[in-house]
Amino acid sequence: MTAVVLRRKALFLLVIPLVLSAASSSPWIAEAGEVCEGTAVIDAAASIATTDENFICAALDWDLSNPILVNALKAFSTIRLRLGGTKQDAVRYETRDPGQPPCITFVTNDSALFGVNEGCLPLSRWDQLNEFFQKTSAQVIFGLNALNGRVPMQDGSLGGPWNHEKQSP
Repeated sequence: MTAVVLRRKALFLLVIPLVLSAASSSPWIAEAGEVCEGTAVIDAAASIATTDENFICAALDWDLSNPILVNALKAFSTIRLRLGGTKQDAVRYETRDPGQPPCITFVTNDSALFGVNEGCLPLSRWDQLNEFFQKTSAQVIFGLNALNGRVPMQDGSLGGPWNHEKQSP
């Protein structure tokens, strides 16, 4: 194992949340503007996750009829596209369930977590996406709504119980 000493301003910790354990074994998080020092132990022999040669991270514009986009994705042949991203916690997917509430599109709301109210992806858009995925041979991955049920805390973080019943899709 290799020990690494980390020294960064708290702004870095806000961008990439790091929680380090102090000698007392209680976790601590840096306050804004503080300089933190801690030790992280990295076991380079252990793997907690892997990606393969097909992993690509990119944001796509949703013009699914754009031939440049279609041909670019076809060129990757085994690309995996993740539906979700930052706003995945605000997405509800329309189904044919008659008990489902009406499918209302996203509405801008500056006081909402990511600047939009919860919205719905309608079945017609699902059909367009499925046609697009078939045309490009892209594999699809759905993001998990990890923030469902979480609320803003006084320190700016999000806390509270996770609502596991409202997941994508």
